[in-house]
Amino acid sequence: MSSVISPFYRGFFLIPLLTFLLSSCEEKVESADQLRSFSAELEDWQEERYERLISETGWINLAGLFWLDSTWRTMGFGPDSDFELQYGEGPETILIARTINDSTIDYMIPEGLEIFLDTALVSGGKVFSDEHKVFSYKNFRWFFIERDGFHAIRVRDLDHPKLDELPKLKYYDASLEWKKEGTFTPYNPAQLVEVPNVLGRTTKMKVIGELEFFHNDQAQKLVLFEGSPERGFLIFADNTNGDETYGGGRYLYLDIPQRGSGEVEIDFNRAYSPPCEFTDYATCAFPPAQNILDFKVEAGEKSTFHH
Repeated sequence: MSSVISPFYRGFFLIPLLTFLLSSCEEKVESADQLRSFSAELEDWQEERYERLISETGWINLAGLFWLDSTWRTMGFGPDSDFELQYGEGPETILIARTINDSTIDYMIPEGLEIFLDTALVSGGKVFSDEHKVFSYKNFRWFFIERDGFHAIRVRDLDHPKLDELPKLKYYDASLEWKKEGTFTPYNPAQLVEVPNVLGRTTKMKVIGELEFFHNDQAQKLVLFEGSPERGFLIFADNTNGDETYGGGRYLYLDIPQRGSGEVEIDFNRAYSPPCEFTDYATCAFPPAQNILDFKVEAGEKSTFHH
């Protein structure tokens, strides 16, 4: 019997092989196109993040965080001020303030200073810590914050030297593999939990539910905090922290189902460093024990300052 394969049979075997190869090439081209498109979207997000950091309401221009009590405290540029401003120059005292109760701040402005509360010229009065009223004096802005019963003055310097010093942020390469499909299961009702923070205290945060996703065929479960009515806020740690990424973990926002449980996309490419990476005047929360992953999440923002 002849061992020569007829042209008919050669074609019979070659057609499926060619079909497979063409299909494989098409998949690779489609995957490459998806990655290029995804990378472009991610670069836009990264640029927007940088602009937010250096904006008037960003984290880079913070110039002070001063904790108040029921005693009158002074804030200004003088060395004898209770709260001395370290950047810029001006009067020895520009504000005198104290707490009255759990929600009210009493304040006075030294005579002769033109200081505005929003758009009104003020000399003193009372404000509620949850009103987010902004005071202004030349290039300085300040407002009162409350953290678990403690009140503070947070100060901005719109001419802060660090605004011109912030380097380009560092990121892992875009990766479609780190866009995880997961499920969200809400808690009904939501739970208030104590979360450690950079101040050495704990802060109460609202857990709205649980995320589940798979990595290396292993199920991972994380608790999700309240972000906004339609978004959840994830605080997580992984084995890159303290080396490639910020030592205190990273943050991530994600869209959640508006009603009940459902599918979610967890895009770790959009994980970012907490504000404490950039300033000493933030009150960052750390990841709870449930959200410490035992593997590397090599996606998202790296440490800018090698923490």
